[in-house]
Amino acid sequence: MTINNTDPKQRVRFCSLVHLALWAKEEAQKRGTVGLHAITVQDACNLSDVVKSFALAMDVLWAEARERGEGTAWINRHPIVTLFIDKLASLNG
Repeated sequence: MTINNTDPKQRVRFCSLVHLALWAKEEAQKRGTVGLHAITVQDACNLSDVVKSFALAMDVLWAEARERGEGTAWINRHPIVTLFIDKLASLNG
């Protein structure tokens, strides 16, 4: 990802994504590979494969949500979901 250092919005977005990536790495160490996968997919260039990976990650996240008694709002705000959505948006142009 390239950012325009003169644009504060891009700097904030980049810092947020770095924070999410670090969080996902910690989660991957605790819970398995879903968080790590969300990080590695950031280098992807094939939208179809990212979508397939996102679907697999969602299955894992929904299983965790059910264990915690959480629902759609928890899933929608989850940092791993944010990483995938950001990557999909960047591939969409």
